[in-house]
Amino acid sequence: MITLYTLWSVRLAYKANQATSDDYSETGYDRGHLNPSSFQCGELRIATFTLTNAVPMDACFNRNQWWKWEKTLRTFLRDTLNSDFGSATVYIVTGTVPNEYLSIPQREISEEPGRVTVPFHIWTAVCYKHHSDDRKSFSFGYIGENKPEGSIDLVSVLDLNRQLSGISIFVDDCFHDNNKLERVKVKFQKLINQQSKENQGVQMSSDTQTTYLAVKRAADSNVPEKKFKVSEMKVKLAFDSMSAYYSVVKNLKISDGSACLITKVKPVVRSELRKRDISGSSDAVECLLVPENQKTAADGTPCSSFSDSTYSCYCQTKGGERKSCCSTPCLYQEDLSSYRCYSGQTQIECSPRYSLVTYKGEQCLDDHPLEED
Repeated sequence: MITLYTLWSVRLAYKANQATSDDYSETGYDRGHLNPSSFQCGELRIATFTLTNAVPMDACFNRNQWWKWEKTLRTFLRDTLNSDFGSATVYIVTGTVPNEYLSIPQREISEEPGRVTVPFHIWTAVCYKHHSDDRKSFSFGYIGENKPEGSIDLVSVLDLNRQLSGISIFVDDCFHDNNKLERVKVKFQKLINQQSKENQGVQMSSDTQTTYLAVKRAADSNVPEKKFKVSEMKVKLAFDSMSAYYSVVKNLKISDGSACLITKVKPVVRSELRKRDISGSSDAVECLLVPENQKTAADGTPCSSFSDSTYSCYCQTKGGERKSCCSTPCLYQEDLSSYRCYSGQTQIECSPRYSLVTYKGEQCLDDHPLEED
């Protein structure tokens, strides 16, 4: 028989050996993946959301610079493997450079501060080993500063080893002398060129830009870090089409554990000249950016209390009913033709929330479970 005392003891033992979700709450740091979820699929992708695969990454750095480099790396390796007809094996190692003077949660927001060390830098090393022609084998790495506007440098594995205090990531540095770094650099050149212009790619209204710059100036001020934080931020995104919305939202759920709930959909009209659906405005869909975990049951019912541990996730509804909730993002599983998430260690069906309005444009009821189409 499992008692509350047993569960409490297990939770204490678990907490003594690794981080928990509470350690990241309201700290400004993401649970940054070492093994990227975008490099996996199915159950292997879900497994990447465990906290043993996470380090504290600055939210801006993780969702912008680091994510773009991961995406470019995946595309580059896929294309290279295809050109070699799959006749190669790729080894990828990702690690961190710890900062002994910075940790989370911060003392100001937690009774148990400093449980998780925040890294100075995040790095990735790649070894591409061709099965029959070593002239096609190569290696490279990149390392980035774990801060909002942190830059990322493309380097040889040999140089990366030197920066990491003389460690050896791969045996013989994996063909570092094959002079392939320049060929790799071509694939990353766009990101390298954009690093000083990161914010120019996002269109903002004048009021939004003013607010953004004000927050940036406050963050760049001389006020000590521990005496200043952004306590609340509300972000709305606008898309010119529903297809653009779905494309971005899918990446947000997978990469960042975020959702963007639709707040407005403008009427779509039929163009007789172009024979296609167009909106009356460039901002056809607007949505509110929120964390994926909104403390609801797996079926979307709002919870009055919430309990998430290694072994289970349950919530108490406002009506007093006990329901399972999601510990991981609710993602579509093609092999099962349904949405699934993990509740603790058990995979369950779930209903993701995409909208705050009905198909008629009316406000959704907060106390009504979500229905799947």
